[in-house]
Amino acid sequence: MVLGSELEMQTGSTPEQTGYRSDSELLKNLNPQQAEAVTAGWGPCLVIAGAGSGKTTVLTRRIAYLISEMNQEAETILAVTFTNKAAQEMKNRIEKIVGWQTARKTVIGTFHSICARLLRYDIEEYTTPEGHKLKSNFVIYDETDSLSLMKGVISRLNLDEKVFVPREMRYAISALKNDGFTAQLYAQEAKSYRESRLSEIFLAYQADLARNNAMDFDDLILTFTQVLKTCPGVRNRHHYRFRHILVDEFQDTNRAQFD
Repeated sequence: MVLGSELEMQTGSTPEQTGYRSDSELLKNLNPQQAEAVTAGWGPCLVIAGAGSGKTTVLTRRIAYLISEMNQEAETILAVTFTNKAAQEMKNRIEKIVGWQTARKTVIGTFHSICARLLRYDIEEYTTPEGHKLKSNFVIYDETDSLSLMKGVISRLNLDEKVFVPREMRYAISALKNDGFTAQLYAQEAKSYRESRLSEIFLAYQADLARNNAMDFDDLILTFTQVLKTCPGVRNRHHYRFRHILVDEFQDTNRAQFD
């Protein structure tokens, strides 16, 4: 964990503001730096730690501390991880501390699973930059589905698959989405011949997804980000609901996840 003085600087809290209670059950077996992170006051808190230093333990204890010591509603807590395994481990640990009835009200999962879950409620309020609408029962295409769709797009556009290799085009579009590009935005940026053809493929690919009421895996995060940016009602609803957002391995987020 970071040193106590560095942690204080990162949280913006003084020892008096953290609510530190050395006798709390939540602080058992924690070192002083871990305990300071768990009991940090209001506002942003950055925890810098190496592998195996107890980051997941700190994160789960922090969630439990918010609920049991700071009287925060479980529904207001959103915790994001990078793997389903880590999310399940976090849920199990929190359940042991605060009980199943309370733990199940928190929203814990990967970036993709949380976005998919919330989009089920919000997607029908949104129109994509390309003018497409999706319904709440949208399907999520896996890699095989996406590649099959891409092959159909390239064939329909009469492009040479040896030049515009479907798998390569799929990866290129995935990278663009992870950098925050919608098909419409990329169309405005494309300059060279190959970029223009990729833009054409991107637009057609998104149109085919929409016709099938589908998203690919990369769309989940990008689309939810776009929903928050363009739908004030949805943005305000989540803003007032989630008062505490905790992100595991924050340094590994890409542009779309960061947004």
